[in-house]
Amino acid sequence: MPASPDAVLTALRWRYATKGFDPARRIDPATWAALEQAVVLAPSSYGLQPWTFVVVTDPEVRKGLHPASYNQAQILDASYRISRISCHPSLTAQWNPTAPLTT
Repeated sequence: MPASPDAVLTALRWRYATKGFDPARRIDPATWAALEQAVVLAPSSYGLQPWTFVVVTDPEVRKGLHPASYNQAQILDASYRISRISCHPSLTAQWNPTAPLTT
């Protein structure tokens, strides 16, 4: 049965931008595994999903990402950092999602 317009809007109204994280709190492994799966299953236009995701947990790598993230504290404090690496359609032939990434 299709969701009503009100049900869709109610489901989306919970969204908010988290500005602060408690570095001492961690997401439990089972919840994190479900979240990772949800990210991987997110569709793109035409179902091509021309991206890959990189989960960054190493504090030193996070410090390196901090300036590129406009010095947002979330980069350093959140349990995990997910970086989405997209590929412009004109570069699809050159895109290798299994290539090693460097920071």
